[in-house]
Amino acid sequence: MTLRFDAARFSKVERTPQGFVRVQANLSRIGVLEYKDASGSVRRELRPADEVFAPASLATLAAAPVTDLHPSVGLVTSRNVKGLRVGGVLETKSDGRWISAVLQIEDADAIEAVLARKRTENSLGYQCRTEETPGRYDATTGQYGPHVTSGEPYDAVQRQIVYNHSALLPSGAARAGSEAMIRLDGNAEHGVDSQVLRAREEMLERRRLQHHPNGRTVDPQVGSSREDMMARRSKQWSPAK
Repeated sequence: MTLRFDAARFSKVERTPQGFVRVQANLSRIGVLEYKDASGSVRRELRPADEVFAPASLATLAAAPVTDLHPSVGLVTSRNVKGLRVGGVLETKSDGRWISAVLQIEDADAIEAVLARKRTENSLGYQCRTEETPGRYDATTGQYGPHVTSGEPYDAVQRQIVYNHSALLPSGAARAGSEAMIRLDGNAEHGVDSQVLRAREEMLERRRLQHHPNGRTVDPQVGSSREDMMARRSKQWSPAK
């Protein structure tokens, strides 16, 4: 399985009685998406409607955690969710082209970042199997495969999509970028500058691994990039495991 990140924008911010924030978001879409490999070569992968909107795939998105940036470890699990989750995915739906949802932001710092417009985009983190069969995708008819003679060419098809999380991103983060096995959507409005995020996440990971003299470890919300909050968070200790 390969890890993928797809990015898009969100809008329509509203408050809940609990003080949480909910935002309407287009999460991902069907079509041919471009990626770059380690050598800089462009790779085009098709996300067909029969895979993107498959009930089993959409079920993995329901109640998925929301994170601030993508975790440096790639996936959110039961072992790291406490330090990564800032909210959850609600009310997913599809319109034949897009998957959309309501994202509920529950963490105070993440809420502040959203309201201050420091987080204006979102990006799905998911795993999929790639079927290495080139072909063409006709967006008008929805047909695709080696036998299709019109439409966009692609190099592979994404299959068995399993969603893991939705990450909040800063404005302007949607830029082409990729790494081997970790792809960031390079479509015009999508993608994340992987080199910038990787450097930032590595710095946070180093801070997380620092140990307090009493044997407890720093827990600065791994995956967060809010440098102005790091000094305060570095004082919050959690029992060593």
